[in-house]
Amino acid sequence: MEFTGERVIPGEVDPDLWQEHVARYLLARSWVEGARVLDAGCGTGYGSALLAETAFAVIGLDRASEAVEYARVHYQTPHLVFQQGECSFLPFPDGEFDWVVAFEVIEHLTDAEDFLREVRRVLRPHGRLAVSTPNRRFYTEERDYHNPFHVREYDGAEFEAALKKHFAHCQVLEQNHVPAIVIEPRIPGGSAPLAARMAQPGAPDAATAEPHFFLAICSLTPLPEPQGFVVLAEGGNVLRQRELHIHKLEADLKAFQESTNRELVQRLEWVNQVKAELATKQAEVAELRTSIQKLEALVVKIQGELEDRSKWAQDLTRQIEEKDARILERQKAVEAIEEELRQRSEWAMSLARDLESTQQKLQGTQQKLHDTEGALQERTETALRLDVELAERTAWVQQLSMEANALRTDLEVLLDSFWHRTGRLLRVSPRQRISPPSLRPSPKSGDDA
Repeated sequence: MEFTGERVIPGEVDPDLWQEHVARYLLARSWVEGARVLDAGCGTGYGSALLAETAFAVIGLDRASEAVEYARVHYQTPHLVFQQGECSFLPFPDGEFDWVVAFEVIEHLTDAEDFLREVRRVLRPHGRLAVSTPNRRFYTEERDYHNPFHVREYDGAEFEAALKKHFAHCQVLEQNHVPAIVIEPRIPGGSAPLAARMAQPGAPDAATAEPHFFLAICSLTPLPEPQGFVVLAEGGNVLRQRELHIHKLEADLKAFQESTNRELVQRLEWVNQVKAELATKQAEVAELRTSIQKLEALVVKIQGELEDRSKWAQDLTRQIEEKDARILERQKAVEAIEEELRQRSEWAMSLARDLESTQQKLQGTQQKLHDTEGALQERTETALRLDVELAERTAWVQQLSMEANALRTDLEVLLDSFWHRTGRLLRVSPRQRISPPSLRPSPKSGDDA
């Protein structure tokens, strides 16, 4: 739990502040023997634990959950319970407690009147309230210090007047921090003589100075005559503290000297080791420099080779581009040749179809000639004319046959040519030769070849 200045945390505050708070609980511990006690605004619970040493039962109440949790963890004492709640609305039945303790609480409350009414409600008829608060004239005005957690601070008259609105009997004590912490009855118009006698030489006159804190005991029934209370803080025996401090300083000095000597020896060893390592590193640096020089020469050589290779790569790239251009041109030429071959193939196929049609016509003609042989005998004139016509047709057929043979020869030459083989490789030409049908008429019996 972090100290913010709102509440005291054991081990987190300076000794003076700690003793000021603990002294009030030490005094109240003697009042609450065998009683049922409510420690309102218990904070971290250290005071509730002190009260539980003599009380019958103690309940520590605080509005901050983290403070209640801290108290539960650190102060697990029989007859001691910690509870979260608001001081202005005490969660207890009427007449529950013999004592209500509220140290350094009332100045934190915006509704102090409600708190005092609630305290009166939960107290038994003979019950008592022990309440403390800092003196505004000393705490704030003389020191020019403003606590951000205080809502309202009181001087002596204001504090007493606020308490007497709710309790018929009030005794106001003064708490001062001199070499000891003194809590004693308040004398109107001046400070208590005990605090004045214990004031340190050179300190403000305690007979006229403002008290540091007020501590009041309130009740509905008359109160006994108050008694003074003195707490000697750990620093009160100055000579003993100085002697212990001197012994501690001597021990610390001896330990420091021994630690320094050990550290010095270690550092000398470390220096020698560093020197040896430095010599080794210097030799390694010299070797590295030589290696670096060799590497630099090698880098220069490699850079020259890279430049030559770069030029060679540029020339090679240019040659490849030229070859690619020539290949592209050849591809275009091949495509043109393939197109021409395709056209010639189509032409050859068309010619073959024409030749086949002509053969069929010739066969029909031959059949007609055979059929008309009888008619030729009967019709001489007609036969002569037909002979002449037949001769002409025969000559025409022979001429056509010669042309067909020539075309067949050209076709065979074409099919055996380089271009046709190239077309076959490229799968744009027929893979088998086409043999055109013979155009010569088959000889008939009785006819001359």
